[in-house]
Amino acid sequence: ILHYYQFDFTEEQQNNIKSVLNQIFSFLSDENITPNDTNSIVLTLYEGAKKNLFEKAQLKELLPKIKFSDDCPQLHITFVKATILCMDKEGDNSQAYKNLLTIQPWYGQIYSQYLEVIEEYSAFLKEVNRDQFLRILWSVFHPLSLEPNTAVSIVKFLLKMSPVDVLEPRVDARLDLLFDSYFRFGNAELSKLTYQLAKLYKYSPPITKIDLFGKFNEYQIQLLSNVDPSLIKE
Repeated sequence: ILHYYQFDFTEEQQNNIKSVLNQIFSFLSDENITPNDTNSIVLTLYEGAKKNLFEKAQLKELLPKIKFSDDCPQLHITFVKATILCMDKEGDNSQAYKNLLTIQPWYGQIYSQYLEVIEEYSAFLKEVNRDQFLRILWSVFHPLSLEPNTAVSIVKFLLKMSPVDVLEPRVDARLDLLFDSYFRFGNAELSKLTYQLAKLYKYSPPITKIDLFGKFNEYQIQLLSNVDPSLIKE
C-alpha cells in the first residue's frame, strides 16, 4: 500500500501508519523471526521512510544488525535500497558505499536486480560522492561476469550509464574485453544488446576476432569501420 499509494494521507492516517510501523519495527527484535519476515518488515519500513512516516535514523541504525540468509536472497536488495535511502549528502557515507559493493556478479538474479537499483539511483549516488560511484562502476568490470543472464543485465545497465563515467580512467572499463567476450556467447539477446553498446562507444572489432561462421556474427560485421560489411557477408 505504501509503495503504490499516490495520494496524501490525512493526519489521522499518518499517525495510524506511524504507529503500525513502529509496532512492526519492534518485531525485528524477536530472535525467532524468519529471514522472509525480516525482509518484509525492512521493506515496509523503507517504504514508510520514503514517505516520512518512519524515521530514517531508526532505519539507518537497523541496517548493521540485519542478518542475511540463503533462505531469503531478496533481503540483499531491500538492504541496498534502504542503504541508499539513508545516505546523508552532508555526512560520512563511506560505510554505505562499502555496503553497496558487497553484491557480486555470482549472486545471479539478485545482482541483476542490484544493477537496476544502482541505475535508478545513479544520479543521487553521483551527487553524494562521484568517486565512490565510479568505484561501483569499476566493480562491474572487475571481475567481468561471463554468465549469460548476468551479462545481459550488465550490458543493459551500461547502456543507461553516462559514457563520461564509464570511460573515466579509474573505472578501467576494458570495453574491448567485454565486447569480445559477450559476442562470443552466440546468445541472440546478448549479441543484440552488445551491438547497441558497441555502437554507442564507436567500437570496431579487429576482423581477425570475428567468427565468420558463428551465430549472430552480423552484429560484429556491421561494426567494422575499415571494411565494407557487404563484402564480408558475401
